[in-house]
Amino acid sequence: MVAGGDLPDERFGSSQDLSQELRGIVDVSLDERGRMAIPGRYRQAFAAGDGGRAVVTIDRHERCLLVYPAAEWAVVQAGLKGLHNASNRVRKVQRMLIGFAFDIEIDRQGRLLIPPKLREYSGIDRKAVLLGQLNKLELWSAEGWQQNMEGWPDTGGDDEDELRELRI
Repeated sequence: MVAGGDLPDERFGSSQDLSQELRGIVDVSLDERGRMAIPGRYRQAFAAGDGGRAVVTIDRHERCLLVYPAAEWAVVQAGLKGLHNASNRVRKVQRMLIGFAFDIEIDRQGRLLIPPKLREYSGIDRKAVLLGQLNKLELWSAEGWQQNMEGWPDTGGDDEDELRELRI
C-alpha cells in the first residue's frame, strides 16, 4: 500500500490490536550500558508472539527512535520491501528505516539494549521519554522531546482535512 506515490502508508495493516497497549507517555531512564526497562503497561505488546523481541530504528522526520514489537516491524518491512526502489525517495526511506534497524531481544528484566549508534543519532543519554503511537513507541531524549513540544500547539498545515475526518 502506497501513499504519496511511492512511500509506505503509515496506516497499513497491523499484526495485532496494540491500540490499548501502545499509547500514553512515560519518562524512562537508560543505565550506563544503554539499557532501558520497558514500562509494564507496554510489555504485553512486546511479548505477544514475538518471544520478547523488538526492532528499533530511526524516525525519518525527527531525531527520535521508533521501537516496534517484532511482529509489527514485519508488517512495516514487508511494505518497504514491496516498494519499487528505482525512486530516490524510496531508496532514502529504505536506507534510513532498514539500514538503521536493530533486532533487539528483551532480557528477563524487560529491558532493551539501545545500540550506541541509535543513542548517538537521537541524542539519548540517560533520561528519555517513551511515547505510545498505537503500533510502535517513539523514544526521545528528554531534551529533544522538550524542544519538540515548544513548537506546540500546531498552527495547522497540509493535513488539516485528513485530521478533521478523524474528528480530532
